[in-house]
Amino acid sequence: MAVQAASEIEITHHSAFNITACPMALGCNTLGHIDSAQAREILFTALDRGVTLFDTAASYAGGRSEEELGHWLPSDPMSSRIITKFGHPSSANAETGAASAHLAGIALDQSLRRLRRERIDIWLIHFPDEATPMTDTLGVIDRAMRAGKVGGYGASNHAPSQLRALLATAASMAIAGPMLVQSEYNLLNRAVEEEMLPMIEREKSIAFAPYFPLAGGLLTGKYNAERPVAGSLRSKTVNRFEERFFTARNWARLDRLKMLCADHDVSLPHLALQWLATRPGVTLPIVGASSASQVNENCEMMESPLAEQVLTAASKILSSVE
Repeated sequence: MAVQAASEIEITHHSAFNITACPMALGCNTLGHIDSAQAREILFTALDRGVTLFDTAASYAGGRSEEELGHWLPSDPMSSRIITKFGHPSSANAETGAASAHLAGIALDQSLRRLRRERIDIWLIHFPDEATPMTDTLGVIDRAMRAGKVGGYGASNHAPSQLRALLATAASMAIAGPMLVQSEYNLLNRAVEEEMLPMIEREKSIAFAPYFPLAGGLLTGKYNAERPVAGSLRSKTVNRFEERFFTARNWARLDRLKMLCADHDVSLPHLALQWLATRPGVTLPIVGASSASQVNENCEMMESPLAEQVLTAASKILSSVE
């Protein structure tokens, strides 16, 4: 296969985002934790709603999420685009880090096999790997792009300093830079606004796709301080769920946000999704679902703008409750 130039890779990257009519990607962490018939219904509903970008990882449900995508998505790669990840800390061994050249190469072949594709549209480094030189990881990514097995790459769960190091290393190697960054961002966690988003906006060629737009379900309103117990599916798909989200500050903010929603006759998840979708620097949120009805609901909320005064009021609440 002919070598793919960096400019061609960049065009592929941008088209992966621009072809989607619905301004969200479907988070596929739940696939593999639910039965295959449910997974099929979720994916087909998403496609029917115009969602064409699907986010998964080699580590999700031990690879079963990728398998479900490979089994059910249309064989035409232009009808759906896939983001997947490698280098989860759980894949490391005593000899090498999770994003080492050896393990990355194995992960690439396994993901392509599970996804039943010849190319991954965007391949992300799932977590920073301090045990592996960045040049080793980027070398595998560069070779995969040149071989046509990967359209573009990016990083997930990287701190601003780690993203700066990634950018600098890519430049020193004269290879294409990262095209997508994923970090947690929602009404209850705005840490990326301090350094990460300004850095991404300065780079201009990097897209930003926040995950946990509903704070792991906390912004659906189904949890409260009186009964803070996560469901079994949530516990399986979100690491340290209760420790991360069930905090006194979050409960206080949640109470104020619920009052705002009641005053304006708006649902809490609708507020959360619209607030995130309209934040500067956000390309598209990654929104998960455990049922077809949730896919429909999420798409409807993403497609229904809210008044600016409501979104501004939500931001003020977050600033006042520390």
